[in-house]
Amino acid sequence: MDESGLLLGDDGSVYSSASSTAPPATHLTSSPCHTRSPPPESSLFPRHISLSMETTAEFPQSFVRPWKELLQSHRDEQQDDFPSYYVNNVDSLITTSSPKSLYVGTGHSIYTRALLPAILSAKHSVQLITCYWAASPSLDAIRDTLEQLATTRIEAKVQTRLKITIGFSSFGLFQKLFHPASRNGYIYEPSKWSKLGLPDQLVLQDAGIDLTVKSIFFTPLSVMHPKFVIVDGKRAWIPSCNVSWERWFEGCVEVEGAIVDRLLAFYDRVWAQDSEPRQLSDTPNDNNDGNSPRLPDSNAASATQSIEFPANGLVPTIFLPSPHHRNPRFSFPFLSQKNPPMTPLNAALLTLFASAQRRITILTPNVTSWPVVESLLDALARGVDVQIRTSKGMMLVEQLVTSGTTTAWCLRNSMPGVIKTTNRS
Repeated sequence: MDESGLLLGDDGSVYSSASSTAPPATHLTSSPCHTRSPPPESSLFPRHISLSMETTAEFPQSFVRPWKELLQSHRDEQQDDFPSYYVNNVDSLITTSSPKSLYVGTGHSIYTRALLPAILSAKHSVQLITCYWAASPSLDAIRDTLEQLATTRIEAKVQTRLKITIGFSSFGLFQKLFHPASRNGYIYEPSKWSKLGLPDQLVLQDAGIDLTVKSIFFTPLSVMHPKFVIVDGKRAWIPSCNVSWERWFEGCVEVEGAIVDRLLAFYDRVWAQDSEPRQLSDTPNDNNDGNSPRLPDSNAASATQSIEFPANGLVPTIFLPSPHHRNPRFSFPFLSQKNPPMTPLNAALLTLFASAQRRITILTPNVTSWPVVESLLDALARGVDVQIRTSKGMMLVEQLVTSGTTTAWCLRNSMPGVIKTTNRS
């Protein structure tokens, strides 16, 4: 990784810079690689974007200034967002990080190769936040990991209590229909943990593990989309995958440093509202070399690949939260011309597109947001090479429900005669 900086969305979106001298062109590549992105009403962001920018020791003001101005111009609209602690201090989102590893693969393989081994190494605290929670091999692996962690702690006679919080937004139709509308969400009693695929309370209590399970959902269709795992207040993993059965192409970044404090600040204001104050770094004296144990692969043909980032010091980083933004004039997306909210995520995306000089590369299954399409058309008009890697047959129902269109229709009708399509199996 160069020193040009890192943009981290709280839902697994990763944005980095890369130099390129390719001539201007436009390509739409359809392939089986699957990466889920949020519905357009909650975020404009695809999962991975690479834009050509000059390398620098800090974020160029050519990006930071217009990004901040765009956010500040919509400040009044953001005051009631959940959370909104950064609205009057956008600079609080600008920080540094120490990227450690990048994982790609299916959601299940990322959990078993990265996230769950990290949880096994926890000494004081774990925050596991996701959007969708469903019966799946990933959920089975989470349950097995918690039981293994409990057994290990009992055998080692660990006295220090371990606090684990699991937060999610979506768990089936029944949960959505009867979920309280409060921002405080719903805390599941231990008697209901088995229905969520989690271990019995006594198994965890005997091991000194205090588990809290909480969901936050806003009717009729609004989920909290962030996904991250924080271990002992020091290390964080930001995956794109949910706890679900989908075998899609996913990514996960492991980071340390000040960015973890930004994630904890977001967590505290959304998921830990009723909890006691907690130190940002729970383990100041722990001797932790950052190496987590590995779970045995359940599939010898695991799709997960990973790379270790070189230890080149701190990297300028911007944390991009995706808050809940309620539209008081809600109607179904295909009946409304309301633009998506100007969240830090959305503002960063539009600013990046506007500042791109040579190439934009996007990996996403969902290109149905008109502000995004219009920004890409503007980039093409400037001679920027735009490449979109997507899948023709993925998320069609979700695209129709949330936006009244599909990726193929949207691109075909907005860029006639411009797109070069390549099919790959």
